[in-house]
Amino acid sequence: MISEKFLLSEMTWEEAKECVEKNSLVIVPVGAFEEHGPHLPLLTDSIIAEEVAKRVVARLKDEGIPAVVAPTIIFGYESRNVKAFHGTISLRIETFINLVYDCLASLIDHGFKRILVLNAHGQNYGALRVALRRIYEDKGVPVALIPLCSLLAGEVVRRYRKSEEGGIMHAGELETSLMLVLRGDLVKL
Repeated sequence: MISEKFLLSEMTWEEAKECVEKNSLVIVPVGAFEEHGPHLPLLTDSIIAEEVAKRVVARLKDEGIPAVVAPTIIFGYESRNVKAFHGTISLRIETFINLVYDCLASLIDHGFKRILVLNAHGQNYGALRVALRRIYEDKGVPVALIPLCSLLAGEVVRRYRKSEEGGIMHAGELETSLMLVLRGDLVKL
């Protein structure tokens, strides 16, 4: 009987094997560890990616679709100069690409074939596309990529936004709203 757990990090290897046998979808949350203003934690992007992934997997399981959440890749690629913000940890682009590649290759080598990367840090997008292309070329497994912020910045944002243009994304109205819903205990208002 497959475990009711849905976080790969909390499973035994035998439970993970059961997930492979059930052809489970694996959602790999990807974020960043960087400043998000004076009111949000450094881990904001990673928290958003992981919490959304958990909710998606819970809903899929309710519908009888086997799915698990892989450990969140919390460090991202950062092309902007963020050295002025204490605590920010970012990876060089090739390090980030290799990290993502190795994580996905491990999942594939153990038998997972349905993988979706859920990215909540815009700067990661190009590097993620490179890693996913390499995975496909080397392993023959297509991996889906969903840029969460782009997905969320559509009609809902246009309809409900209160901030001025440019105030919606990084540490702005959208991320702050998501954090208030997902982990309000970490938001300093």
